[in-house]
Amino acid sequence: GVWTGDRMLVVRGECVVQPRSGRAAYRAGAAAGLYDPVADAWTALPSPPASWDGGDGFSLLWTGSKAIVYGGYRIEANPAPGTYPGIPRATGATLDVATATWTPFSIAPEQIGLTTSDRRDHQALWTGSTMMVFGGVDAARTCEAPRSAFVFNPFTLAGGLAPLRPTGQRAKFGKLFWNGATAL
Repeated sequence: GVWTGDRMLVVRGECVVQPRSGRAAYRAGAAAGLYDPVADAWTALPSPPASWDGGDGFSLLWTGSKAIVYGGYRIEANPAPGTYPGIPRATGATLDVATATWTPFSIAPEQIGLTTSDRRDHQALWTGSTMMVFGGVDAARTCEAPRSAFVFNPFTLAGGLAPLRPTGQRAKFGKLFWNGATAL
């Protein structure tokens, strides 16, 4: 979730629930809501658009007036043994909380100067004018994704490449913060 200044926005991607009892798996659809701690009450919001189906491993950012969800992956029901359970996504959506309106977007590799733009388990932050995405895993499991960073503005659809980390530094990015001028 993210704090909007007076309420907490919570977004859940679509997920697959696989009971341990041997019953069939079922899908729980994506959902969003606002929690008001003063009133101790929830307000339901429209579900995120179907074009963004990042069930887990996605980022959720607050711009000061709108929310951004990006990336993630949807876990497939009953994946074949030994297969990867979900494919990272290159899609996202913005939410105007005031109008309860979602606007989907997608990021093409050409927009950010990388060979892939799909990400899961990445770090992201909002700089005040653009989203910065660091690391993560892509569907091809390239060596580039964990080292990469890119910028993208989902309102203008403009993006670009940020410098790669040096070869050999493949560990996940830690927690990132924006101090108003620099990502820390």
